Order: sequence, then structure tokens, then C-alpha cells
Amino acid sequence: MPIYGPTSPLPPPPVFERPRPARTDGPSLRPEAQPNERSTFAEAVEGLVREADGAVRTAESKAADFADGRSNDIHGTMIAMQAADVRMRLLGNVRNRALEAYREIMKMTA
Repeated sequence: MPIYGPTSPLPPPPVFERPRPARTDGPSLRPEAQPNERSTFAEAVEGLVREADGAVRTAESKAADFADGRSNDIHGTMIAMQAADVRMRLLGNVRNRALEAYREIMKMTA
């Protein structure tokens, strides 16, 4: 009898590769940006700010609906709140890194 794993005598499940559809809900630099088109740092940050703001508004709306009893989707509410939290943390980290880079540049010129 062949052994397939350290704890399981069963063979591993088959892996089926399906083509994945293009993601439309992921981060983007600009909604109208083409794949070969370049964007500036300011446009990228503006896109992050817009996405973070949209995520926060969605989370607030879902939380208000859940609190008022209009929705009983606790999972969707919590996912939206965590997504907003992650995007706000990312935005804060980008800001901190940009300020750190600015301070380093100012040290070089002094």
C-alpha cells in the first residue's frame, strides 16, 4: 500500500486549473489607466485615497445597516470593515514612507 502523506493514506486531491476571470475589485492606480500607460506617483496616491475612502464608506454603510436591523450579514459587514482597515493602514504606511523619503532628501541638501 503506497503512502501518500505523513498522516494520510489517501492520495492528494487532483488539481484542476481553471482560467481565472479578470479581477475588477482589486486595487488600481487609476480607473481609466490602460495597461501600458504610465501614471505619476501623485495619481497613484490619489487612487489609493479614493479606494480607501470608498472602502470606509462601504464599511460604515454596512455597519449602520447591520446595527439598524436592515441587514443580518455579519460576515459581509466584518469583511468590509477589515478591508477598510487594511486600506487605511496601507495609506498611512505610504504617507509615512513618503515623509521619511522627503526628510532624507532634505538631509542630503543641508
